[in-house]
Amino acid sequence: MRNTNYTQKPTSSRQLPPRRVKHTLPEPTQVRAAAETSSRYTPSSPEFRPSRRSSAGSPDNRPARSSTSASAVTRTVDRGSGSVVDSTTRPAAGGRRYNASANGSSSRLTTPSSPSPGRSRQRRDDRSSRRNRVAETVPPENQKEKKKKSKGARKRAIWKIIRIWMAIFMLCITFGAGWLLFTPSGEQFRFMIADTLLTTRHRHWAKFIIGEEEMNRRIQQYNNRFEQMGDEQANTNLIKTPEQPKNDKPLTELKEISGQGYSGYLLTIRDPKSIRVAVTNEMGMGEKVSNMVKRTGALFGINGGGFADPNWKGNGFQPIGIVYADGKLFYNGIGKNKRTQIVGFDKEGKMVAGNYTVGQMEELGVKEAVSFQPRIIVNGKGLIKNAADGWGIAPRTVIGQKEDGTVLFLVIDGRQTHSIGANLYDCQQLMLENGAVIAANLDGGSSTVLVGEGGKLVNSPASQYGERLLPTAFLVFDQPEKAIIKNIWEGLDPTKIDPSTWKRQS
Repeated sequence: MRNTNYTQKPTSSRQLPPRRVKHTLPEPTQVRAAAETSSRYTPSSPEFRPSRRSSAGSPDNRPARSSTSASAVTRTVDRGSGSVVDSTTRPAAGGRRYNASANGSSSRLTTPSSPSPGRSRQRRDDRSSRRNRVAETVPPENQKEKKKKSKGARKRAIWKIIRIWMAIFMLCITFGAGWLLFTPSGEQFRFMIADTLLTTRHRHWAKFIIGEEEMNRRIQQYNNRFEQMGDEQANTNLIKTPEQPKNDKPLTELKEISGQGYSGYLLTIRDPKSIRVAVTNEMGMGEKVSNMVKRTGALFGINGGGFADPNWKGNGFQPIGIVYADGKLFYNGIGKNKRTQIVGFDKEGKMVAGNYTVGQMEELGVKEAVSFQPRIIVNGKGLIKNAADGWGIAPRTVIGQKEDGTVLFLVIDGRQTHSIGANLYDCQQLMLENGAVIAANLDGGSSTVLVGEGGKLVNSPASQYGERLLPTAFLVFDQPEKAIIKNIWEGLDPTKIDPSTWKRQS
């Protein structure tokens, strides 16, 4: 058998030491070396020690992998002599490998080590190449069909999730409707929502909660109840107003209050005679309380009585009922013999609240008063039995008085994230806790406002447009006798005032 050696010339005059490298001969030489080596080393050769057995079932007669031991043949080229050397590697005990050259000239035990970076890259490239070849073998129509199936599966999964959530939503609606319609607590909740809507400009929405017939019945029921709450005669002897308040304490004291779902302010005024009713200064239009405070030099101010507000488009100029300021009847929209609910103070500084005619008001010596309802505390007892009768949740403004004559202004924010509002029962309990023996509700909702010195807003009005234009307000003065309040309605016929026209009245 012919033995052919292939040599490589050294790249320099210095003879390189023999080193075994992988078979990387130029292409023509590599082909010839492979052919001759293939003829020299055959499975029948005694020098050849195969690590794999020939598989009889293999079409190309390739050696099969042994199940008990794995050996490999490595062909290397000596860079010094150019000779081709084959070595067989067999695993030994302890995870070592036994290397033996084909001619049996050398053998050693080596420990397996991690592959070199070059070999790792080669393997990654081989795997990538195999994947590409597999992808190329898949017909394009099969790939499109596979993508379609994947996309369809995703859509089905999404629709399944949507159907599950819709089912949960429908179950919640079903159980919620059953609770609202067929349980006592659900019915109470519906009435509370309806009462809350009745305090807003969207009161007609309440018919969708409790029905139109029940809504009208409930409105009439509240009106009758409020009339009855104002009928009881108040005992003014419970209040002892001081002749001259001591100057060792400040006139006013402001503190924050809060409860379940609401927050607001409680203003304490030690001298009730320092409180005056102020009216708008603009003919044919209401005025902001902040402007009234700033214009008159007051210390504090809150909104006052109600006003005509047709279709919730009123200009804030025409009050409802009556208006007393500095002992004078500024406005009379009820005549002499008709009763109306009032909130105010007499000449001695005692609070007056309840159902009265103009003649009765003169007998009581009313000095400052506006019209609104209901009276919630009289003679030291609350008139609202529970929260269910509290006329819904809304922003609130309430005036009360203690036995020593101290006046309480309660202002609660509502219809906002920090405070949804309070019912009249909450206001009643707050007043009782702070010692009030008489208290009455004022215009609330979007009209509720508390203003400090200089016209600075203290609370957060519920109206999206800020403060409302109002006809009246209760103001606190350091020197009330110097406050000048002009009667804007003097000489006007209340029946000829158009509260929905936004222009100056002639």
